[in-house]
Amino acid sequence: MTDLFGGAASYDAKYRPDHGEEAIEHLVRALGPGSRVMDLGCGPGGGPTRCP
Repeated sequence: MTDLFGGAASYDAKYRPDHGEEAIEHLVRALGPGSRVMDLGCGPGGGPTRCP
């Protein structure tokens, strides 16, 4: 089977909009600083890495 998306990961990471600061701040307020979160959406998983 051919890799249909080979080489696309770098473009996805570069051009996909991130989770806005408001979304990250909401998670911190709702769950508390230091809480663990899991990003189950599509993409490179940038949400959890930005939560303090």
